[in-house]
Amino acid sequence: MHIDLGIVQLRKPEPSDADALFAQKNDPDVAGQLGGFTKGYSRAEIARWIETHSAAKDEALYAIIDQQGRCLGHVGLYNIDHRVRTAEFAIMIGDKSAWGKGIGRRCTKWALEFGFQELALRRIYLNVLESNVRARKLYDSLGFTQEGCLRQAQWKSGRWVNVIVMGILAETETAHETTLTQPADEREKFWHEWFQKHTATADGRTATWLDYSMDETRGRALQAQTLGLVMEACGSVANLRCLDAGCGWGQLARCLEVQDGRATALDFVEEMVEAGRRRSPSIEWVLGSFLDATLMERVGLFDRVFAVEALQCVGPVRGLRALWERVAPGGRLIAILPNSENPLSKTVAATMPGRYEGLSPQDLTSALTALPDVEFASIRGLVFAEDQKVAPYTATPWTSQPNWSFSPNRLLFVAGRK
Repeated sequence: MHIDLGIVQLRKPEPSDADALFAQKNDPDVAGQLGGFTKGYSRAEIARWIETHSAAKDEALYAIIDQQGRCLGHVGLYNIDHRVRTAEFAIMIGDKSAWGKGIGRRCTKWALEFGFQELALRRIYLNVLESNVRARKLYDSLGFTQEGCLRQAQWKSGRWVNVIVMGILAETETAHETTLTQPADEREKFWHEWFQKHTATADGRTATWLDYSMDETRGRALQAQTLGLVMEACGSVANLRCLDAGCGWGQLARCLEVQDGRATALDFVEEMVEAGRRRSPSIEWVLGSFLDATLMERVGLFDRVFAVEALQCVGPVRGLRALWERVAPGGRLIAILPNSENPLSKTVAATMPGRYEGLSPQDLTSALTALPDVEFASIRGLVFAEDQKVAPYTATPWTSQPNWSFSPNRLLFVAGRK
């Protein structure tokens, strides 16, 4: 029996898979990432491994096969216990040419669906090396929760390493399946349609701008500096859960992943989310609105929440409050939005009445200090430079009491939760 997953197929392991599995399981790059693997295999051991696991009654093991018929690895549920309705999940993408293509995510999602829907399991668990950050991000994005740590439980690359135990319950997996929600109101509907129409430049290239000038060159420069300013404000994100709300094409989410952040990217434009999934499958991509309380409750809490050029599209105060609910204790909310007192922002707002709304520095300060459990809040102004050869913006120092004699174009703020 073959199970078609689109990008790959699954079938029972066969003796013809032995050569591929022998090479993969003895590849140091592969074996070094496996939480339950301790030594190399001989060819005879591989043959016995295939025979034993194919015949096991308490397992559902499948070889992962690409479109050319090559064995890329295996995925399955082990130690299936129908009495307590649990099983252990394990996967190996042993062909390194298949890494980074979303195959692990697709196979893991299939295993969860098979275990919970076909086998009626209540809990699926796994072991993953603490050092395997990429795999842990994937499991976390699919709803697994860390349940414990087996200290120095494996020997890898000449050192002892910890093994993380993660688990997921049936109701968690069901809730974690996020789908597109309808725009919350006319304002969101307007922006949903606007961004759908402007996903490409006039010459057919993918648009990347953050402003509304439709100038791709200027937009790229603005985006580069904006991302740098935001990353500066968030501090270290290593191993922290990060939400890029209103992510667009997901450039910030990818920056966070490069810094070892556990990134989730959310947007309500399907084309952008699907493009992000194809380009960066290790990031969790969520389709929907951050004003949808039910959706956001399912997505969970984050150590860092970002809203870069997004709050003006939904109403800054209500957007601020909605995202603050997603900030975990000790976490931060970082955002950029237009200064409503700036002449250019006023001009843009006049062309989009009721649909584009910034805040004044004073109103932003009041909104931040009114947030529950806020520990600190600081703002800096971003002013378009007269000479933009080096950078589009000139940034003011951070302050908790903005009282500038001029009107910055944008306001960058960070708020920390107790």
